[in-house]
Amino acid sequence: MHHVRVHVGAFKQVVALDENMQLVSRAWCVAELVEGRGLKIQRAYVSYDCLLRSKTAALKMIRVQDCKASRPEAVEEILAQVKDKEKFNR
Repeated sequence: MHHVRVHVGAFKQVVALDENMQLVSRAWCVAELVEGRGLKIQRAYVSYDCLLRSKTAALKMIRVQDCKASRPEAVEEILAQVKDKEKFNR
């Protein structure tokens, strides 16, 4: 993502949310959202507004420490990049 931002310039990050909000429980997906935010990449969300409104409380309860990945060491790698986990969670 960083490479494309540097060499291509402006592009959008497309974020597709399913009704179970699986995306925000996956460590790599969260890491990509964070990377995009840090690079100031504009996002395009694919979802229903009513879905986002109905899941607001659940989204506020997500903790990066609880995210999952196929490989446990991947979670450790990602979490090592998050310096202040509580600030990140807020």
